[in-house]
Amino acid sequence: MPFPRCLVCGSSVNDAGVDHVHRFPRNEQKSKIWQDAMGIKYIPGVSLKNYSICSRHFTVCSYLNRVTGKLCANAVPTLLPASSVGLQSPSEQTLETPSTPPRSIFRGIKGLSAADTTPRKQHLMNLVKSKEAHIRKLKKLCRKKTSDIKSLTNIGDSTVVRNVFRGMSSVTTDFLISQLRCAKKSPRGRRWITQDKVLALALFKKSPKCYRLLRKMVALPSKNTQLAMLL
Repeated sequence: MPFPRCLVCGSSVNDAGVDHVHRFPRNEQKSKIWQDAMGIKYIPGVSLKNYSICSRHFTVCSYLNRVTGKLCANAVPTLLPASSVGLQSPSEQTLETPSTPPRSIFRGIKGLSAADTTPRKQHLMNLVKSKEAHIRKLKKLCRKKTSDIKSLTNIGDSTVVRNVFRGMSSVTTDFLISQLRCAKKSPRGRRWITQDKVLALALFKKSPKCYRLLRKMVALPSKNTQLAMLL
């Protein structure tokens, strides 16, 4: 596999005086700074991330570690720009502005265009898009079903239940609805509305013994719940 060559002077690590070869930054702003420093014409939309520049163009201060070739975060090549070695702007010679616009299936995927893909990749991307559309439909259906379930659990507002209890007093209706609401819940999981607590308190005041007997047969608030209401 051939060694990467410097975009400015064409050198590689096999040449004398070249210790390292560095890729152009992926960050477009930082890459532009490097290009301006080297006299390379900046073309918006053209990435140089696959091109390299050799260590001849960096000062010693640009390195954190000269042996490993670790550059400083703010390192900029300043030595021997393209004009000083008698070269035209490499971007004018070797780079072309991409003419093929990204296809719709690649929308939202940074740096990916139709020219970079194979038919198999395009097929996979189409498959991903169709699955995403299917997931969106399922999420919408799930939200609708969740809303339906919530409406069913709110028995007190159900028209069907109200029609069944038509003709009964409001106290009886509220009591029966509370029994339906708390039937399958554990004693600690039951939640009582104010009407339930008022009715339970009235029954407890009439006869505590009778209230304790009723609690064994139907769901009623505990003594502590009633005391908390009075505080």
